Amino acid sequence: MRQKQNPEPKRRRAPPAESLSAEAVEAWLRQHPDFLAKNPDLLFALTPPDHDQGKGVVDFQRFLVDRQRRELDTLKSASGELLAASRINKATQQAVHKAALALLAAPSFGRAISTVVDDWAAILDADVVMMGVEAAADRDIPGSKAGLTLLSPGEVDSRLGRLQDVRVISSMEPPDPSMFGEAAGLARSVVWLRLNIHEEVPPGMLAIGSREIGRFHPRQNTELLRFLASTLAVTIRAWLNLAEPPQRAD
Repeated sequence: MRQKQNPEPKRRRAPPAESLSAEAVEAWLRQHPDFLAKNPDLLFALTPPDHDQGKGVVDFQRFLVDRQRRELDTLKSASGELLAASRINKATQQAVHKAALALLAAPSFGRAISTVVDDWAAILDADVVMMGVEAAADRDIPGSKAGLTLLSPGEVDSRLGRLQDVRVISSMEPPDPSMFGEAAGLARSVVWLRLNIHEEVPPGMLAIGSREIGRFHPRQNTELLRFLASTLAVTIRAWLNLAEPPQRAD
């Protein structure tokens, strides 16, 4: 016995074009004045009127040209920003690689520290670079050399946050002489990076400053600067003949 098949649902059909009069379309559009604003793509399917068809006639052609011009300007702006960001990233990468090579080429530990605090600023297009190491007033830092800023115990975590390895401050107000000393006025925009050297070495940090407010900002990519801080930590560990710390489990 044949089973009765369910009839297919009836599809709604658009009314035939000849049933829509110009008056009906005009009346409907007047009742829905925002229809074209909600469906701007339909403007490309319309034939715009001539400029001299009378007063009060909307010039769709000019509207379309202006719209396309705005879209083109938006695309040019986005393309320009992307190109600028790409150039900045490339320049930053080259600068970080140059700074790392200069550090690795240092013939002594003292020269390595001098490379960081004296040479890195120019290489990184910054105004000042400092290293800070926590130390009690009566405690010597193993292998310490001139050029280090002594920080109070717990200050690295206080500045960076206990679980953070980097902090970016777009506008440093007020200046920070405890880190940058007499060069505090040159550090109006800063990056702080934790130096994970070794458990036998007090906590340390690398501070990079620029006199230009906004030179560093929280939304920027800090991967390359993190790499540079890691390179510095490994170099210091090697000069102090300290074993590499065990890797943390993922």
